[in-house]
Amino acid sequence: MLGVNFVPRYASIHAMNLLSRLSASACLIALCLAASPSNATTLVASGHVTAMDATEYGPDCAPNEACLSWFWRFSIDIDQTLSGAKLPAKIRAARLQPAKFTPAHLAALRLFVLEPIEDAEQRRKLQADYYLRQLSPEHRLYCLDGTPERLGLNEQAFVAIQNQEQFCFQLKAD
Repeated sequence: MLGVNFVPRYASIHAMNLLSRLSASACLIALCLAASPSNATTLVASGHVTAMDATEYGPDCAPNEACLSWFWRFSIDIDQTLSGAKLPAKIRAARLQPAKFTPAHLAALRLFVLEPIEDAEQRRKLQADYYLRQLSPEHRLYCLDGTPERLGLNEQAFVAIQNQEQFCFQLKAD
């Protein structure tokens, strides 16, 4: 999908796994976290999901209100804690959502924004220590020396992140 027609045209392009360059996306994470009122307890980590299963619990809904979501429990192997207190190698996190993710989507998930569950009773019920607030699948970036304009790249074809020596971008999906 990314770069299938693009890569053969430029020998200097190389695929770069976003996890190996998470510092490039640190500003994006910081912007998301800055909007959150609970920054002090927010944790950001990279890793991968090993299992996802439904719990028996949903949100507290009013008697005449339809509840379309319930808590799903994610087992996550943590590769690296990027922000906040260091996380254990294996955690369980609960997320309120309407349905289970497909296996392909679960396999692609790599970045997680977590919040500790403060209430001991809620931790026991959900069998999880964290709420999973945000998650992101793996993305790949491509890096070139110089600016996209110099290479004649259309500005609408990429999302840009620039460092001092290279211009890195992710091709937008059609």
